Amino acid sequence: MGNMASEREREIGVHALYSEISKLSGEIGGLRGAFNEFKDRMVNELSDIRGDIEGLRKDVKADVESLRKDLRTLEGRLWGLLTAILIAIIISIILSVLKV
Repeated sequence: MGNMASEREREIGVHALYSEISKLSGEIGGLRGAFNEFKDRMVNELSDIRGDIEGLRKDVKADVESLRKDLRTLEGRLWGLLTAILIAIIISIILSVLKV
């Protein structure tokens, strides 16, 4: 009789163990799904960030080119102004020499 009870207890224990394993398997599946969802969101976020960085890099490159162009224009104007001042000085010297 003790043998029958022991066998029955063993069957109940095995059933409980399988039930627990089944629950854990379901939880692992849920965690796996949540992890994959999280991973996909992070991949999308990184892709968006990469796109933002690329856009900023293009904007900065355009701004640098614009600043270079402005600097070249300013340099040209400065040389023009210096040339005009030099010409005015030369004309002033020539006029003062001719008056004497």
